[in-house]
Amino acid sequence: MAAIEHAEQTNWQGVILSALVPMLVVIGFAYRALVSEGLPDQEGWVVGMFLLIPLEFIRALIISVLADAYKTGRNPLEVVQTFLISVAILLVLCIGYVILEGGISDGLSLLASPYLYKLIGFPILITVVDGIFGVLSFSGDPKLQAARLQALAEDSIDWLSVALFRLPFLILPAYGLLAWAGSAGSRFAAWVPMPSADLAFRAALLYLAFYFLGKTFLAAYVQTARFALTRKRLLDVPWMQRVRHLFGDARYAGRDIEKEAAQRYKDSPHSASVLHFEEDVIQSLKSKSSSVTPEKTCGEPQTGDPDHK
Repeated sequence: MAAIEHAEQTNWQGVILSALVPMLVVIGFAYRALVSEGLPDQEGWVVGMFLLIPLEFIRALIISVLADAYKTGRNPLEVVQTFLISVAILLVLCIGYVILEGGISDGLSLLASPYLYKLIGFPILITVVDGIFGVLSFSGDPKLQAARLQALAEDSIDWLSVALFRLPFLILPAYGLLAWAGSAGSRFAAWVPMPSADLAFRAALLYLAFYFLGKTFLAAYVQTARFALTRKRLLDVPWMQRVRHLFGDARYAGRDIEKEAAQRYKDSPHSASVLHFEEDVIQSLKSKSSSVTPEKTCGEPQTGDPDHK
């Protein structure tokens, strides 16, 4: 009982450590966008921003693999071994995909590029090493840790898709209308700045700060007592499902409709009546089967029959 109560408490150390790195990233992007003067090397920054998209997806995939390793491993060394084997398999599949899509010569030249290892390989290596260190230093419930990592991986994918394919289609048209109204002389939109290269760059940095702020909440939430009790993801809420479905998302539509229908049926009084009816039928069949005596098989005298000699 004490272990269960301890597992249901908020892991404040985990909350602080999980939120520390993304909060530093938030502060860095916000400072660069609001305080610093002049434009930096835009080409390098733009390349880094675009590389964040596959890096975030790969990181979520690695976290999901680590969650599976926690589920199947019986001790820390076995978890690390399973994790490394899974990462190696994913790496081989990625290399094969690059060679098949780009050709042998172009694929090998890309794999030999030092920029690939600097911009993508090194961050992936840090994620893998961080996962291994986390496994070796972990001393709690492995099932709860697996649930935390799986929830974090799924929420990270959802948040990435929302930030990449949903919110920009709301923000950009709204800004376009306000900028047009401001240029037309409307007083309510006089505060809206006109488009420029400096504005676009700073807005992109602020948007990245907002994205990593969301990731900070995702990483901290899985360490709370609420998640330990419910095992429910932070983004598994109705309003986030509506945001995902804003432009249509067939991945979640069927699953969410089935989930809502099942929950409505479970909460309805008809569900309770059907359950009681099934229990009555089962009980009636059991009582009838117990009252029926076994009959003799035709042509085969039973053991203990006095006429059988």
